[in-house]
Amino acid sequence: KNIDDLVDVTGLETLLNRYPYQLSGGERQRVCIVRAIIREPDLLLLDEPFSNLDKKIKKSIIDHVESILQQKKITTILVTHDINNILNISDKILVFKGGVLQQYDSPQNMYCHPSNCYCAELLGDLNEINFQGKKHYIRPEHIKIVEKSKYKINIIKSLYQGKDYKVKATHNLNEFHFYSKDSYEPKTTLYFDFDSKNLIFFNKKCESYFT
Repeated sequence: KNIDDLVDVTGLETLLNRYPYQLSGGERQRVCIVRAIIREPDLLLLDEPFSNLDKKIKKSIIDHVESILQQKKITTILVTHDINNILNISDKILVFKGGVLQQYDSPQNMYCHPSNCYCAELLGDLNEINFQGKKHYIRPEHIKIVEKSKYKINIIKSLYQGKDYKVKATHNLNEFHFYSKDSYEPKTTLYFDFDSKNLIFFNKKCESYFT
């Protein structure tokens, strides 16, 4: 039953009578995933397992594979460069740079409280803000557009993403991003504010990671 479920989840039921050379790269990738999980190992290493999958089936496979691994309680090390995979399905994240461990933490803590600039930028966009005379950073989702404040931005363009817009702007000559339900015309001037608890601060040595 386990293998039948995995075959169904990964969409391989119509490919069972084919030879390996008759399969596409994405189809072979799905076969490898099934072969690895069906053994129910104590420790499973998945190296970029979803990289060659079509977008249409990718999300479904990720959701089902995660569910199966949790049900079987299989400890899994997932190596990937896809940030969405990391944040969505990981219990813990390890970030390496040059073979050196930078941070080991939960997705939430690493995103909100990165140990250094490298980890912060790896997991998403950052906006630079001068707060109380020091350089700080803040995630785009924490930016609030207001009627008036001392923080001003100039709109470059609004990028439609389905449920909202990702707005690209400049602030003190630096590129700046935020999310909005509204689209703004280029060269529009807006004011923004934020909750200081969402600010991220790094020392000067750490900031060298950005260059």
